[in-house]
Parts: sequence; C-alpha cells; structure tokens
Amino acid sequence: MNINVNFVWIPSHIGIAGNQEVDSLAKLAVLSTEAVEIRSIPHLDVEPVIKNLVINAWRTKWNQSTSKLREVKHSILPWKSTPNKRLHQIILSRLRIGQTAITHEHLLESEVKLQCYVCDIVLNVRPILLECPLYCMERLQYKLQDTLQAILSDGTDMNNLTSYLYSIN
Repeated sequence: MNINVNFVWIPSHIGIAGNQEVDSLAKLAVLSTEAVEIRSIPHLDVEPVIKNLVINAWRTKWNQSTSKLREVKHSILPWKSTPNKRLHQIILSRLRIGQTAITHEHLLESEVKLQCYVCDIVLNVRPILLECPLYCMERLQYKLQDTLQAILSDGTDMNNLTSYLYSIN
C-alpha cells in the first residue's frame, strides 16, 4: 500500500499579498478527496515520525544557514547549561548572535558602520575577537582561543573573555 501523507500548516496570512489565493488553496486542501483524517492513526505512531522529519528539516536548514550563530554553533543540539552569572550569559549570547552595542550602535544612531582605524575592517564580533591587530596583545594576555567556536563555546572561560572585552572597551 503506497500512501502519501501531506501535513499542511497554514499560518495567519492577513495582510500578505495573495491571501485570497492562500484561502482558496487552504479550502481546496480541506475538501480534497485525498485527505486522511489524522485521528485514525494513533498519535504514538505518528509523533516520532513527525519529530524525526522536523528535526531533519531543521538540521538541513541549519547546515545551509549563513547566520552569525551558525559560524559559532555547528549543530542544532542545545547549548549546555552553564553556571555562569546572568551578565555572563547575556554577553555570551549577544556575542554568539553577533549583536553587540559596538556592532549595532550605528543602526540606532543612523550612522555609518564603525571601522577600525588600524586595519580598516568593519567592526563586528569576528574581527574584535580574532582578527584586528589593534587587540592582538589583549587577545594574548587573556588567552583567547583562535576560533569563534572555541571562544564562544559552552566551556569558555567567561572571566577571561569579559576581562578582554572590558580591556578593549
């Protein structure tokens, strides 16, 4: 028996161009003769299959992502919970997603992006933590690792990292 199951999730589409088309397609899907009522299958049979499909789709999308966080975190597994102070958790989270005061202040102030006067690189998390020669001595002093993933990993020494950040401020 060869059965295809299509799960359809229709989020709110108010204000989105073409919502009449979405409405008609949604009604078409509901009235389809190929639709199978999901209640006829025990949820314990369906749940692991759906969970696996969602995780695989998430993993595929994550692996293709070019986000700042993807540079630091290569898997979809959750971060380990660390006993860091709340302030350390905030600093680490902001560095991981690449959104810090120095890298985003220009957006709030309607100014041009900040550039290093030594190396002329636009200042963002990567140059600040790894590349800019202006901070080379501080990176050595506070023993920063040589990759973003290592610096921003679960086991990072937050005292060294925060001391480094305060010293270059």
